[in-house]
Amino acid sequence: MLDAPKLSPQCFDAWTLWLEVQTQWRVSFGVRTGLDMAAVKAVAELLDIELTPPTYRILRGLELHVMQNSKPDKDAA
Repeated sequence: MLDAPKLSPQCFDAWTLWLEVQTQWRVSFGVRTGLDMAAVKAVAELLDIELTPPTYRILRGLELHVMQNSKPDKDAA
């Protein structure tokens, strides 16, 4: 059995925040247009996660990956 990867504190914070903000996507015509960053900031504050520039860049990279690989949601329009 493989051990879970060890994450640096910033990666751990970014991953924790990423998992918690999956209900905060903005959607237009069934296509994700990005995370609601005001909501992301509020969730970060609630979880006592400092939204540092590196943590923000990790989140934006994950967000970009999802948006580039998402297909329109037929039920969302």
